[in-house]
Amino acid sequence: MSTSMLARRPTGARLQRKRRMRRDAGMTLVELMFATGIAAVTLSMVFASLLAIARVGELNESRLAASAAVSSLMEDINSMPFEDLLEYTPPALEVPGMRYYVSVECLLPPSEGTAGEEGVSATQGTAQTIPFPVPESYTEELPDPLEVLVTLTWHDDAGHTYQVKGSTVRGHT
Repeated sequence: MSTSMLARRPTGARLQRKRRMRRDAGMTLVELMFATGIAAVTLSMVFASLLAIARVGELNESRLAASAAVSSLMEDINSMPFEDLLEYTPPALEVPGMRYYVSVECLLPPSEGTAGEEGVSATQGTAQTIPFPVPESYTEELPDPLEVLVTLTWHDDAGHTYQVKGSTVRGHT
């Protein structure tokens, strides 16, 4: 054999390097499927997080609107004469995409009123409430000062119920 033929033939180290380059040249199908699976799981978690953030943002907006409405109702209650307060009927609130329900009640001390009378209900086991306008069947004198409770309830598209409450104390004078 001539020396020129030996120079052309790859030696052991060169042969191993050449084989390694072929082996590392690309990805196998299994590696590609594994990488695609990891990417799919990661993307689904990112999109789920974005949806959750959007839902929380909508809830915060509706709570802010509800808090502003309760604040406005309490301001109206504080500014009206006490005689008008007893006949107060809360206005219907119109907010696109939301159904709001407003209740205004006065809180009576435990010793006053009788649970079971028309329009009088027991709350938290001791205190009692009377809805506004005060029913004609309620004949007892209201306490001075009188605590007025405002509750705004609403439902979202998923059927969840939320409430914002506020209270104020009104004197007869």
